[in-house]
Amino acid sequence: MNYSRGDTVVHPQHGTATVEGMVQRDLGEGPEDYLELYVETRSLKIMVPAGAVQAAGIRDLSTKGEAGELLAILEEPSEVPEAWAERNPSTVARLKSRDLDQISMVVRDLSRHQRRLGKPLSLRERDVFESCLDTVARELSLVLEMSKQDTKALIMDKCLNEKDSSG
Repeated sequence: MNYSRGDTVVHPQHGTATVEGMVQRDLGEGPEDYLELYVETRSLKIMVPAGAVQAAGIRDLSTKGEAGELLAILEEPSEVPEAWAERNPSTVARLKSRDLDQISMVVRDLSRHQRRLGKPLSLRERDVFESCLDTVARELSLVLEMSKQDTKALIMDKCLNEKDSSG
């Protein structure tokens, strides 16, 4: 992975980040190169050892094709368990994966569950939903060159307009 200053990458825990460059640091075991990342949404600077970038899960921003696949996932039919005890293990497993497609499924399923309930999600599920929606919207807004607000509206439209599974 060869990144240049100004490139946008995705950190598995912190989301989209901008590459500020490579720096060399000596932490007592000799000089080592680090990829310096800046996560604007959190005002956070991250230093990742150059030799561990891939192991750390740093990846390129999704492509437009991958963005289209994510939007398609949001429209897929899904069975969302009504009982929290049945729904939560799936949500937790998807969050642990840190894969954008899995996080998109959390947004899809919790938005549909809320619609079915006809009332707001529990505070915990609402926090999970908002965090996942923000993660997906942040990356897709960059890929699709849309505002984050418009991207969130697009995501919600896709989630709530489930495609017919017979078709």
